[in-house]
Amino acid sequence: MQRDDWDNTPADQRQGVRSVLPAEIADAELARLSVNAERRARHINRIAKKHEKNWVLLKRKLPNDTRLEDMLLRYTYVQRKKPDWNTVVLNLKEHGESCGYDTEHFKQALDRWISFFFKQLAKSH
Repeated sequence: MQRDDWDNTPADQRQGVRSVLPAEIADAELARLSVNAERRARHINRIAKKHEKNWVLLKRKLPNDTRLEDMLLRYTYVQRKKPDWNTVVLNLKEHGESCGYDTEHFKQALDRWISFFFKQLAKSH
């Protein structure tokens, strides 16, 4: 059976024919299938690269980065000892969203700052 005939042969007549093909034809067929699969994969990858990536960081698995969080603190101009809480909370929100913080991460950061600046409000453990 010629290769051209194979493509035009109805599926019910093809059964069992592949097993009797000579080894050279089977190897050639395998090589052709491999090349076609590689081409298709490259084509799909090219299409995928054209689409805009939309990665979403769902949840941070690491603990809080306290040194980086402390760099988010901004103080009022009048007293350098008192944080500007509006700015601090906005900075923490932006930082937390970019790092994948969940509510527990935010809570830990705020608890740490509150216990430092307002010792009377700190939780007693």
